[in-house]
Amino acid sequence: MGTDKNSKSESLRGQAEKNFSEIGANAGEIVDKVTKVSDEIVHGVASTTSDIVRGVGNTTSDVIEKSLSKTGSILHKVANRLDHHSKNDG
Repeated sequence: MGTDKNSKSESLRGQAEKNFSEIGANAGEIVDKVTKVSDEIVHGVASTTSDIVRGVGNTTSDVIEKSLSKTGSILHKVANRLDHHSKNDG
């Protein structure tokens, strides 16, 4: 009878070891998949952020260029008017 218990105990221990081994393998696969998805998310976020920064930079550059162009145009008109007035005054 004691042998029966030992045999059953060994069988259960073997089954438990097999189950833990399978759980460990599954956990490893899950970690690998989560890591891969996380890497893809990080890459996607970095890429999107880069696109946004590039877009903001381009837009800012365009705004500055247009603003400087308009300021230059205004200053040119002011200079012409001052020149015109100084010629008429003198």
